[in-house]
Amino acid sequence: FAVGDRRGGYDVSTVDSTGDVGRYSAIASADSGGASIVAVAYADDTNGDLKYSRFSTATNSWTTFTVDNIDGVANIDMSLEGGRAAIGYRDTFRGDVKYAYRNTDWFTETIYSTGSVGQSVDLYHDNDGAMHVAYYNRTKDATYDATRSTAGVWSNTRIGTGGKAITVAEATTDAVDEVRLVLSRPRDTVRALDLV
Repeated sequence: FAVGDRRGGYDVSTVDSTGDVGRYSAIASADSGGASIVAVAYADDTNGDLKYSRFSTATNSWTTFTVDNIDGVANIDMSLEGGRAAIGYRDTFRGDVKYAYRNTDWFTETIYSTGSVGQSVDLYHDNDGAMHVAYYNRTKDATYDATRSTAGVWSNTRIGTGGKAITVAEATTDAVDEVRLVLSRPRDTVRALDLV
């Protein structure tokens, strides 16, 4: 992890060096209780685990958690919106799209498990604060948007064909909706994809 600027230089610290870690990773930051928090979610390829490390200026140290003890993880995206760590990712052994969140302890949920899904995953919040995970379903060659209800139930909506590469630009104001961008089937253009 490097922090700094091109004039003053960068301070580099090691987040985790146990085994083969960090091939897939995502980073987020937030302010919490007067402290600045930086967090990294990443794959532990040695053990197949999803791991999460957070740095707080209050303690000036990294704290690491094993979020999900599975047989392989990839395509990770995360958020610290609202002060809660949330991670969308792919379970590579089962081919499932999963979601994890922290509320003192870590909890995991399966978003979708039929077919080969999750080769692209993008986690985001909508204007109402609802959690979404956009993902690619390779079996159906389509992009889906999963929404989590306040009761913790996921609903999946097909939003278009293709989508092996997905990214979501979150809304910056209440008057503007998020924009989903996907790679076209021939993989020669990037296009916006809206709910239909």
